[in-house]
Parts: sequence; structure tokens; C-alpha cells
Amino acid sequence: MKVFVNRKDEMSSLDQCEKAGGGLVILFGRRRVGKTALLRHWLAQRQFSYSQAIEGHQLLQVEQIVNDIADSIGFPLRPKNWTDFFNLLKSVKGPWLLCIDEFQYLVEASPELPSIIQKFVDHSLPKGSMLILAGSSQSLMHGLVTDSNEPLYGRSELTLKIAPMGYKHFCHALDFDGKNQNSLMLYTLTGGLPRYWRSLDKLKTVDPLRIADALYFESGSIMEDEPGRILKDEGAIGNMARSILECIGRGSHKISEIAGRLGQPATNLTRPLKLLVDLGFVHRDTPFGANERDSKLSFYRLGDPALLFWFGTYSPLRSRWHILSAIEKSEMIKIHAGHVLEKLVRDRFKNAKRYWEKNIEWDIVREIPNKKIIISEIKLGRVSQRDRLRIARKLEQQFAVSSLSKKYKLHAVEVIDGFDSIELLMLA
Repeated sequence: MKVFVNRKDEMSSLDQCEKAGGGLVILFGRRRVGKTALLRHWLAQRQFSYSQAIEGHQLLQVEQIVNDIADSIGFPLRPKNWTDFFNLLKSVKGPWLLCIDEFQYLVEASPELPSIIQKFVDHSLPKGSMLILAGSSQSLMHGLVTDSNEPLYGRSELTLKIAPMGYKHFCHALDFDGKNQNSLMLYTLTGGLPRYWRSLDKLKTVDPLRIADALYFESGSIMEDEPGRILKDEGAIGNMARSILECIGRGSHKISEIAGRLGQPATNLTRPLKLLVDLGFVHRDTPFGANERDSKLSFYRLGDPALLFWFGTYSPLRSRWHILSAIEKSEMIKIHAGHVLEKLVRDRFKNAKRYWEKNIEWDIVREIPNKKIIISEIKLGRVSQRDRLRIARKLEQQFAVSSLSKKYKLHAVEVIDGFDSIELLMLA
């Protein structure tokens, strides 16, 4: 597997910030997304100081960072706390480049740290120097610079959210044939997270069933309690957020259904559900043409492929997986892949959405000029010409009796099969 792929836009943003005079940079993204790899790749071209924070007491954390940067930024005295650290950093002649990774661990142990950094950035950061704070807690890191009540609000010269990568980069990293549908099946088991890709690379197989077994179902696998680690990073204390993910994965998509399944009033779900949506783990859908604020029409779905498999397949079946036949297991993986593919393709079209009403459900609806729409059906496998015509006729008949027919004209219907989809995804 290639050590580093893509991230050209992120590196360009860092380059531009550096050329503009540096300052404070906030970089964040979920666990396993490749933040540290990006930072190390970009820093390797420069004179820099880097430290990855540890969990623990403030004294140990300060000691760790001082030791890590001693070769490039040496202090005449040993700081005992963060106030000492940044007071000593004032005396270091700039410009310098300091990156502190897993910053959320430091804030957990020292809530006053952002205020200390605010004063340093406002009054003492040498011209041309860069202080990069990176972390896996998306909610904490993003809140540092977007919450007007936070000390670092408005202080960041650059805020970078590192997103999962697409199918094309997955194939590039692993030297997979992007036009092979098997490659697509493997991507739907790992999503766009390079750390999962490395685990896949070590298995030396391209059989989706063997990959699913190794990544999810074997004792001690990388995915065994991955949701717990992710939610811990985000400070989601208690079982409510995880229980919501379990419900959605098992087929409860309306807030009323989730609340009923948990025996909770819907109001108790508002905050944890909003957190999951803000983090990108859950997507809130409304039908094409509907008011975005209409909560009664909202459907909640798991947006990350790996989490979708975890809560939709692994969690419900882990006790029985070993007794299922290979055919049954493969069918489960294909069903999962179909759900992932539908979203991947929909994301390739601007303003495209799902649509549903009683007895009608369409994978993609998108509008073109003059109040016309195109309706698309997504299929994982190859679709024959005969089946394409049959599906197209069904879509046309459904449109004729749908509520949308009163507002829009039908421009076209189309069937996008797995091979068509791969062509679209390789362009992303």
C-alpha cells in the first residue's frame, strides 16, 4: 500500500497559510482518517517540531511535549505547566513551526489551555511562525474556533477538516483495479479511512467475505469496538448516542421509531442525534422537494460505510455469523454494498436527493432547468437491457401517480448499474 495519497487541496491550504505569514492552524478529523499522515508528509519538507500528546496528567503531558521538541526548540528551564511552557516559548526566536497532535487530550486534562494559547497567539506568536493544533475530537476541535464563547474563536488563520477519501484514492493507494466491482465491494467495507485500508492490505486477499471476517468478526479485530473509540473521542458519554446508531443500523429511521424502540421521549434524542449528524456519522434526509425543516418527513441513515456495516450487519449478526453459510454471508455483504453505492452515486450529482412517499421510493431524483426532473435507480450488479427497460417503465408509471407529477415534468428515467457507478466514482 502507498504510504500517502491525495490530500493535494489540504497541503495547498497549508502552503498558502505558511506563505501568508503562518499563525494558528486548527486541523481536525475523525479517528483513522489520516490526519497524522497528512501532517507528517507536509512537515517533512520543512524545519519543524512535532509532538503527539498523550492522555494523562498535565505534568506528564508537558514533559512529553518538551522532550519531543527538545532537538528543535530547547528551553533553558523545565516548564511545569502550560503557562510556563508558553512563557518560555515567547523567548524562542522565530519563525518556527510547532505541531501538537491529539490536542484534545491536553484540553481534557487542562481546560484552561485554550485561554493560555489565546493570550500567546494574540500577543507573543512570532511573525512567520505557525502553531498547528490537530485532534481527533471533531466536536471539540471545531468548537474551539466556531463557538463564540471559546477563547480561540476567531484566532485561527486556517481551519482544516480532514474528510474521508473517495473510491478513486482507495484504488490508487492499494493498487486495485478501479473498474473491478470487487474493488468497490471492498471499499464499502472500509469507507474512506486509510487506517482501515492498511489493515486490508495486510490480509493479502481481495475476497470480500474473508475481508469482512478479518476486519469485523475475528476476535481482536480492528473493528471490534471501533464505535466505542470513536464516540469516546467525541465525548459522547453514556449509551444514548451508541443506542441511536444501533437503532438506525437495525432499520429504525424516523425519530419516532428510534424513540419508541428505546422507550424514550423523542425530546431526549435531540441533542445526541444532532451531535451524530454534525459529526457526519448520521445523515438526515428529507424527500426531494420537501421542506428541509419538516422533521416529520426526516429519515436518519448511517453515513459512514464502515459504521453502516458495523451497526447494520456486524452488531445484529455477530453471535450467529459463524453458523451462516458463505452464500448467506455474501448476500449480506452485497446488501450492505448496495446501500453504500446508492449514497456514493447520489453524492456525485449536485442537489440530488432520495424520494419517498406511500408505495414509492426512488434512489435519486435531481432537478434540471424548467421544473424538470431525472429519476435514477441504482443497482449493484450488471443490468441487462431488458431489465433496464422494465425498471424504466416502472419508474415512469410511479411518477405518473406520484405527488411530484403535480409540480414537475419528467425529463428522463435511468438505471445506473454497478459498472456505470464505477465510472462515476472514478471521476470523483
